[in-house]
Amino acid sequence: MQPPCGPVSQRHADASVKGYTMDAIDRERTRKTPQAPETPTQQTRKQTLVSRSRVSDRTTVVVSRAAPMTSRLPATRVSTSIRDDGDEQVMVIAPTRAVAPTAPVRAPHAGRPVLSRTLRFAVALVCIVAVVGVALAYNVLHSSMPTGASIAAAVPPPSGRGPITASVGVIVAAPAPQSVHTTGTVSPYQAQVATTSSGAAVSAKGLLSLEPCHDSVMFVPNITNWTVPPGCYANIYVPNRANYIQAASWGFCNWWVEVTHPNAPNITYGNYRRGTTPVAGAAIFFDGGEQGADPAGHWAEAVAVSPDHYWVLISEMNFAWRGAGFAKIDYRYIHVSPHVHFLYNV
Repeated sequence: MQPPCGPVSQRHADASVKGYTMDAIDRERTRKTPQAPETPTQQTRKQTLVSRSRVSDRTTVVVSRAAPMTSRLPATRVSTSIRDDGDEQVMVIAPTRAVAPTAPVRAPHAGRPVLSRTLRFAVALVCIVAVVGVALAYNVLHSSMPTGASIAAAVPPPSGRGPITASVGVIVAAPAPQSVHTTGTVSPYQAQVATTSSGAAVSAKGLLSLEPCHDSVMFVPNITNWTVPPGCYANIYVPNRANYIQAASWGFCNWWVEVTHPNAPNITYGNYRRGTTPVAGAAIFFDGGEQGADPAGHWAEAVAVSPDHYWVLISEMNFAWRGAGFAKIDYRYIHVSPHVHFLYNV
């Protein structure tokens, strides 16, 4: 069996013999043709062509016609006016394909790295420690600050509540307890005569007392349990503790009753005569659940009694209504009831 490369090799051999034969015929014709002497211009062009061909082997390759030719490199004939020193004609063989210029390859950096391994490890460790330290400081700072839930838990619950739909009162600072006619401190036991909006006379304590409001108009028509009183009685007051006698129950409902009765420090637990008939200036105790009172009961102070002796304007502390609550004083209306007890002769 003939090897597959046999016929191919024979064809290449025949082509080579044919090429040598044609070269011999061309050389013979060249010798018989008289050649004119080269001009200076032709010599310059010949030298330039040869010099350029020697500069770069990527563009053209210059060979002699006498060199063996192969079928892989196509040859082209140069103008007959360009001759070399001998009888042979110069042939220029074009490259089979264009060679794309390649980018210069940068030599690898042989110097030392910018940061050594030990230094890089130390920098990373310092960064980690800094991040952990900032996180710990943030947690400690915020854990020491009271949150909304802790603040709400620190404020004692109110001893009574009103409807949440009531309008919010204006919160103001309670003035120092003194008379509206003098600058001296007054007795909390002096009852005065005030008038209603209709002109009726009522028994009141508010003109010369420790009350923060002293308006003479205290009642309005068509009163209900949650009717907002008129004038400054609609405000919510924040008293200054230093303006009153010292009592241990600051902020609670019994504190306000104790400071308005300084001569009876045990008024909230002493044996005092009680009744259901309203009297201005009397301390009031509400049974649990009565007119908004807490299940444990609630304390307040009677400010004025209406002409029909059914409605009573009271002042109180730690009652959640219209923005009032712990350590705040508010005014509202209550009515007589078997579960509302007035303390007399105090």
